[in-house]
Amino acid sequence: MSASKVTEISTSTDEYEFTPTQSWFAINIPYWKSLFPLVASGEPRVLEIGSWEGRSAVFLLTTLCAQRGEIVCIDHVDLMHTHEGRERHRKLTQNLARTGRPFRMLPQFSVPALYALLKEEMLKDAGAGFDWIYVDGSHRADDTLLDAELAWRLAREGCIFIFDDYNWPEQPVESIEHPRRGIDAFLALHAGEYERLSENPEQYQVVLKKTCKMRIGFLLE
Repeated sequence: MSASKVTEISTSTDEYEFTPTQSWFAINIPYWKSLFPLVASGEPRVLEIGSWEGRSAVFLLTTLCAQRGEIVCIDHVDLMHTHEGRERHRKLTQNLARTGRPFRMLPQFSVPALYALLKEEMLKDAGAGFDWIYVDGSHRADDTLLDAELAWRLAREGCIFIFDDYNWPEQPVESIEHPRRGIDAFLALHAGEYERLSENPEQYQVVLKKTCKMRIGFLLE
C-alpha cells in the first residue's frame, strides 16, 4: 500500500461509516504518528480497549500496521442486547474490515476479554504480547486502573501504552467517575517500569513506553 493511500484512508471518513459528530480521535493523529518510530517490531501487534466505531483502530491499521501487523479490539457494544450496541458493532466490524488488514473484535466487557487474552498469550511459544496498547474504555477510575493492570501484563518491553481522557472535562478529576485517579495510581505503582513520553500534565492523553520485560504473572492449570 502506497504512502499516499495510507494517508487517504487514515484521514478520510468517506470510505468508512463514522458518525460525524463523534470525531473525538482526529486531534491525536499528528502526535501518534510521531510515536511510530519508537515501535521496534516490523509486525506490530495492537490492543485497543474501547473502540466505539473504530476511528483510532482504522487509523492504526492503515498506518502503523499498513504493511504488517494486526489489532485486537475490545468493546462491550452493550453485549449486543440493545439496538444501539448491535448497530455500533456492525459499524465497527465493517469499518475494520474495509481496511483490508488483520483484526479481531472481542464484543465483551474489558475484564473477561483481557483475562481471555492473557490465557491465550500464555500458551504461545513465541510472539506473545503487544507493541501498542490504547486504554480508552470505562471512565471510572477503578475500571481504568483494572484495565491498565491487566493490559500492562500483555505489554511487551518497549510497548507504547496510552491512556485516554486524563484531562476529561465532563467530571471532576477527583471523582471516581473520572479516570485520572486510576491513571495516577497506576503510574505510582509502576514507577520505574516506564518512560513517560507525555510530559505536559495538560495533555489529554498519558503516553508511556514500557521499559521492563513482559510478565503475564500466572500459570494455567
